[in-house]
Amino acid sequence: MQAKGIGSGDRVLVFIPMSISLYQTILGLFYLGATAVFLDAWADRHRLAQAIKQTECTGFIGTPRAHLLQLISPAIREIPCKLTSWQRQNIKPIKDDCSIVAHDVPALITFTTGSTGTPKAANRTYAFLHQQHIALADHLQLHKDDIVLTTLPIVILHSLAMGCTSIIADTDPRKPEKVNTEKTIKAINSEKVTTAIASPVFFQKLAKQNECPKATGLKRIFLGGAPVFPRLAQKLLNAFPGTSIQIIYGSTEAEPISTIDATALIDYEEKHNGLLVGKPVSGIKTMIMKPHEYSLSGQTEEVLANLRQAQGEPGEICVAGDFVLKNYYRSEDAWHMNKFRFAGDIWHRTGDAGYLDGGNNLFLLGRLKHTFVHKGRLFYVFPIENRLLEHPDVRLGTIIQVNEMAILVVEPQHRLIDKKKFLSFLEQLQLPCDKMVIMRKIPRDPRHNSKIDYDRLKSILSTN
Repeated sequence: MQAKGIGSGDRVLVFIPMSISLYQTILGLFYLGATAVFLDAWADRHRLAQAIKQTECTGFIGTPRAHLLQLISPAIREIPCKLTSWQRQNIKPIKDDCSIVAHDVPALITFTTGSTGTPKAANRTYAFLHQQHIALADHLQLHKDDIVLTTLPIVILHSLAMGCTSIIADTDPRKPEKVNTEKTIKAINSEKVTTAIASPVFFQKLAKQNECPKATGLKRIFLGGAPVFPRLAQKLLNAFPGTSIQIIYGSTEAEPISTIDATALIDYEEKHNGLLVGKPVSGIKTMIMKPHEYSLSGQTEEVLANLRQAQGEPGEICVAGDFVLKNYYRSEDAWHMNKFRFAGDIWHRTGDAGYLDGGNNLFLLGRLKHTFVHKGRLFYVFPIENRLLEHPDVRLGTIIQVNEMAILVVEPQHRLIDKKKFLSFLEQLQLPCDKMVIMRKIPRDPRHNSKIDYDRLKSILSTN
């Protein structure tokens, strides 16, 4: 990279799958003081061009296959410096020592999934990564003798910093639901994995396979990236007896926000008033604000104080802390819509609806944008989705409002579902339902394949 002219201040688009080569590249860029720019593997040409333009990339590093993108992407062709990750030259010693950079220099720029609109360029500075590392160290409690299997790229940076051995799970980021379960369980056993960290769909697949053979020696499981309802928590507890199972709630801009043990989630009595995600972790401040679709960044302290919800009252979950992202890369509009200053802190609006109870327990109610009013009553989707999962024939279900009509959407466990018994079940729940649709497969998010893609689902229902 140095021989090609990449140095401090350069922004380099990296198209390398999770591999040893990826982390060699990241650490090499850090050494030179450059910034690594990442897009999801499923990004389309428009998203790719948008990211390159916004970050003004001067370098591109990818596998030989990734370089084929030049055939369809004028934006990549215009990047002046291009390298192949497998390329090897007569390497000479590095000319200079490791670059010394300011704490607010971007180390990584990653793009959010865009679930709340246009994808935002998350500016992960060196200070932010360091504070996130401290927070993860406090919660994950990894030790040098731990062997960590993961599907999440950022986790490996943390485990490297902790001196742990990392095992990269055999998954395709473009198809997160396609897990080679047999190979993964063999790797857990042969490599003596102690800790596994991944999205819910990964462990859901392992739990299904784990009847035979068993994953032995696994001491801890951490799930994140999508909601975990009690039914999945129970399934994991049954599949991995004796293993500590922790559920993490967070977002691109703040990870972690809160955590809960799977057993505590199962044992909690009030299961129908939202999804319990535990207590906020140390080092993070949590505030519930009245739903407000406009920017809060220009409001006075007095106005913001009046927008704060009382204990038990639902609203938008907002967080602040050292490991909460402070800004987006070259996007003032994104800052004004997602951040605001209050009481000396920069607060992040998660876009999630929720509330805090008297014990400082945080409950999720779903995305704010998916709440709806039906016959004069306000409804949140997570309590409804949790109730639907109580029916043994339902794999996944939700209610979505299309043209002021509340449509119940169900993905059955099997092709056939006893509609008569199911309708009787729905009557007991007293759900706001104008129409019912049974779908073979409800669309999931492309990143984790673990949560409902409501925008795609709404588009499908609107055209039918």
